[in-house]
Amino acid sequence: MKDAMEAFVTTELTDLCYRTKGKYFDEFRYAVNGQNLIRCACIARAGYDDFIDIKPQIQLSLDSFRRVLEVDSILDIVRPEKGRPCRSNPSGITYVFNDYEKWPSRYYLDILAHT
Repeated sequence: MKDAMEAFVTTELTDLCYRTKGKYFDEFRYAVNGQNLIRCACIARAGYDDFIDIKPQIQLSLDSFRRVLEVDSILDIVRPEKGRPCRSNPSGITYVFNDYEKWPSRYYLDILAHT
């Protein structure tokens, strides 16, 4: 476990091991997304949050659950994007979270449950 946590500390978030083709997805900009979000959930679950600072992600988790109480409709926090039509989505329109929006996910729940 200690070696795994050391790898979380020393491995860059753009490393190919995260399977994001070297791109970094900022969990503060993209709701319910980002390799660091998953990394922090693993750190919390392992009980290493006393050794590896994940306080910003703990706060983001709390803010994300609070955000649910402020929204009247999911349409208030998403925007439509035109994509390629397919059989299951003939219009091609998908809805994505607005940048810097907060919305909870299972990873936020993991972070809060284990810290």
